[in-house]
Amino acid sequence: MDMATRHPPSQEPCGWRLAAARLLDLLYPPVCAVCGENLTHGRALCDACYVDLPRLAAPFCERCGEMFQGRIDSEFTCPNCHELTFDFEFARPAMHSSM
Repeated sequence: MDMATRHPPSQEPCGWRLAAARLLDLLYPPVCAVCGENLTHGRALCDACYVDLPRLAAPFCERCGEMFQGRIDSEFTCPNCHELTFDFEFARPAMHSSM
């Protein structure tokens, strides 16, 4: 399945978690953090905003995870980090910045 068409996890709380979620809904009305749409079940984003999140897509640096434009057919290390020493083997952001 394409990452851009993924749907948010639809696990609804049950038992004491449902009671806690309803109590928190009374204290902090549940609205989407992006568009302000009313929500249920302790979620932070509505379905539309979740699907629209900018996801990491190839090509990207195999070391730091920075995305690059253009056609790159093989794994590569970007010029920004190829000579740097990191305390990790690789990094991947959860999503890219659209700024």
